[in-house]
Amino acid sequence: MFSLLSMTLRTLTHIHMLALAVEDSSGVFSGQPIENVRQLRIPGDLIIGGVFPVHAKGSGGISPCGEIFETRGVHRVEAFLYALDMINAQTEFLRGYKLGALILDSCSNPAYALNQSLDFVREMIGGNSGMSEYTCSDGRQPKLLRNSSPKKSVVAVVGASYSSVTVQIANLLRLFRIVQVSPGKLFFKN
Repeated sequence: MFSLLSMTLRTLTHIHMLALAVEDSSGVFSGQPIENVRQLRIPGDLIIGGVFPVHAKGSGGISPCGEIFETRGVHRVEAFLYALDMINAQTEFLRGYKLGALILDSCSNPAYALNQSLDFVREMIGGNSGMSEYTCSDGRQPKLLRNSSPKKSVVAVVGASYSSVTVQIANLLRLFRIVQVSPGKLFFKN
């Protein structure tokens, strides 16, 4: 359990160094990094989403994210992962099902968080059956190019910490009837 938390902390604190290899149209790894990937996926039968301000809002330069929020962001991710581990350890509670997670970094930015949150609903709107993963040659059934299991839809979302981010994400999630629970207060100005 603690090794997973340690791995997550390392991953999130060094997210700018994360370089995922992507395939080009020929199916060969190009070795090019995917820019602005700020998420953590944990496989499971039911996926719980999480939106946390791991980074501060960027200063308006190239990156939408700024410095790391250890207390406000990273600690909340650790608490989320700990709760997930505790629930999954109680085998009678979920009757054989395992909870997974899709954790996103809001970068304390409502527009960026909304863009990232599209990953919560991507499977419901046709998701990963795009050109990057499938190819059709000579009219036959498409073949999966890379070894990846189908991603499951998110059933609920925890977060975000700021009202402005929460409202943006809630407007998207309600269209797909996905429940959102926010640990912070919600404040509306009249």
